[in-house]
Amino acid sequence: MIQHDSKYCRFSGKLGGAECELEYRIVHGDTMDLYRTWVSPEGRGSGHAEQLVLTALEFARDRGYKLIPSCPYVERVLQRHPEFADLVTGEGGSASASCFVPSLHSAIIPRPRRMRRFFHGRTSLMEPR
Repeated sequence: MIQHDSKYCRFSGKLGGAECELEYRIVHGDTMDLYRTWVSPEGRGSGHAEQLVLTALEFARDRGYKLIPSCPYVERVLQRHPEFADLVTGEGGSASASCFVPSLHSAIIPRPRRMRRFFHGRTSLMEPR
């Protein structure tokens, strides 16, 4: 079941035993910037992220929000579902965006791709280059 957490600006839940989450921020009061999707490894490739994005798109339509699809996966879902194309706006993000609070997961567990970039292939900063 997918739940909306307006305090932390995210949709999250457990689908088929896999945790999933979509984070967003509100820009200019009437635009949602959907900037991050995540599904635990055991649920990847099973359509859980798409269900999460579709739930967020329905939420945006029901509340009258426009969308900024910053997350590449959200862009792909929008290409597969042209019925939501009217929600997309051409603006980029803004310094006036709200909901900057990251989820507990993203604050504690860094993404492997980011770690590789940060550590330049090393497992810690103590290793020589």
